Amino acid sequence: MKVDEQRIGDIVGADNVSTTPETRMIYSKDVTSLPDLAHQIISPSFDVITQPVDVPSLQNLIVYAMENKIPIVPRGHGTSGWGGAIPMRGGFCVALTGMTEILYFNEFESVVTVETGITWGDLLTFLKRLGFTLPVYPSSATAATVGGFVASGGFGIGSTRYGDILKQVTGIEAVLPNGKIVRLGKLYLDLKNESLEKQVEEGNAWLSEQLSSAGLGTPEQESKLITGTYGTLGIITKVSLKIIPMLELVPFVCTFDNISDLVKTANRIISKVKPYYLRYLADNYTTKLRSLNEYEKECGKYILTGALLNT
Repeated sequence: MKVDEQRIGDIVGADNVSTTPETRMIYSKDVTSLPDLAHQIISPSFDVITQPVDVPSLQNLIVYAMENKIPIVPRGHGTSGWGGAIPMRGGFCVALTGMTEILYFNEFESVVTVETGITWGDLLTFLKRLGFTLPVYPSSATAATVGGFVASGGFGIGSTRYGDILKQVTGIEAVLPNGKIVRLGKLYLDLKNESLEKQVEEGNAWLSEQLSSAGLGTPEQESKLITGTYGTLGIITKVSLKIIPMLELVPFVCTFDNISDLVKTANRIISKVKPYYLRYLADNYTTKLRSLNEYEKECGKYILTGALLNT
């Protein structure tokens, strides 16, 4: 692919584009370990790494890519283990990690709105200072971005009690593959600082026509149209999430000699008390952990950990 680095730099800023081999190598991977066969059918390297810092530059980049038939893949911090941020045909990596603002917080409405490049860890830290937390967040919260987890529709800490992350999303803003900006569901924003109102109005009007012709509801009713689709239907730029008061948790840990007893116990715990979260460690992991830390052999090769609400 012939790269017009100057033109791309004009769109996202010269400091926010890179074609160096080292940067391309880093951004073309996540924590997935691909089999050799996969490298024979995909192009596992981006041609250009971009990092838009606002919605207009992202919109212009998408339009440029569409006009020039260049593949684009949105990316957070690459903490997924499923290859969702790995390129198949080269093209643009659209790293959203430059969009990290907390845009809205209201304790009475129990909601917070953020840009999708912020990490869950940073958002949790912000909320904790105010006495709040999130019902669900990924176990990789320290590095995982809000956009990546919402785009994958993931389960994580809190899901055994509150369900997947999509149940916690009240609304989103996204840029569609045709460059139109839309808002789905109920997105909470401070309208005093609204700068995209006209573009969103035009985008939602267009989307309403498409949804109507497909027999679906309005953009306000179809809040889950784009979430959980891994960026294939649009790049999510803002998310409004439910928040709850800080929880008082009681952690626990159990060890087992076999996986069957662990599963039976986990099922019983879920059916009886609905824990905040459960997590298990298999024998291959615990064996390595003991070896690494020079632990003596203990009874129980399988470990079940979790936390209950202190009610």
